[in-house]
Amino acid sequence: IHAMLPFMMRSGECQFMMI
Repeated sequence: IHAMLPFMMRSGECQFMMI
């Protein structure tokens, strides 16, 4: 998951919260 953290943040912080 830590690897996807930066990727999601780039797409949108909203998505990161969903995860």
